[in-house]
Amino acid sequence: MSLYSQYKTNTEYEKKGVTFQFGDYRIVLARAGGANARYQKVLTAKMKPYRRAIQNGSLDNETEIRIMRETFIDCCIIDWLTKSVAEDGTVDWKKGIEGPDGTLKPVNKENLLAVYEDLPDLFIEHQNLANDMNNYRAEEIEADVGNS
Repeated sequence: MSLYSQYKTNTEYEKKGVTFQFGDYRIVLARAGGANARYQKVLTAKMKPYRRAIQNGSLDNETEIRIMRETFIDCCIIDWLTKSVAEDGTVDWKKGIEGPDGTLKPVNKENLLAVYEDLPDLFIEHQNLANDMNNYRAEEIEADVGNS
């Protein structure tokens, strides 16, 4: 495997997102970094008021996690679809996030923050996907498309 095939990503995928499917939901994630320069720009702006606390190591974990979640939601989540099965068995994918009561909620910052606060490991999993450059390599995506 050549050096370029190992490390060259597709900048279009990094900005417009890649679809990841987890059973009954799909999420489209832009890369956290890489060609998605907006991510670093927004993160820097959100962290700016806390620069002093960061420098002296006194930024509380709760604030840092909140900023990371907000930045991720603002810059990486492109779409979220939930599987819907009609009475006749027809499968459809509807824009929305399943709430704790099973209802479909709109994909908005408030609902995304709520689901990530309720399910912190879900946020970590999504963040890891968006941070992994391998998910944005053209060769990987083309291979995945060929296997679906």
